[in-house]
Amino acid sequence: MLLAAMTACAPTGDTAPQTQAQTLTITYADGDAPTADDIDVDGIQCSETQELRSFIGGGDVEGRAAVTISILDGQATVAIHLEDDRWFVSSGGAEPDGDSVTFEGFEGSVVEQGADLDILDVVDEAATLSGTLTCS
Repeated sequence: MLLAAMTACAPTGDTAPQTQAQTLTITYADGDAPTADDIDVDGIQCSETQELRSFIGGGDVEGRAAVTISILDGQATVAIHLEDDRWFVSSGGAEPDGDSVTFEGFEGSVVEQGADLDILDVVDEAATLSGTLTCS
């Protein structure tokens, strides 16, 4: 798997890096009710191999990172855990800026996922992501 070959961008040394929570905002409609979820994210690790830049971390959801962002040739693939079995998923144009990536009104969908990782339901096809993530 390509991700296994990547090297971390996080600082190395005898002490663990101090992490500060960062916030991403996902805006979507749940039925008729508009929802704006602020997702606190910490411990984002960066990696880069060839042209692929990844931002991964933010906790553990059933053995998976709560935030996974991969950017290749200016195109980002994004998966962010919201709550229970709901995820924000998207792909589109994005460019990292050093150890950060910023999204403003980045469009995607909120989906519900089953135990076998199949998408069971699309909650909102017009969800948006806003915020900046910086590597720990």
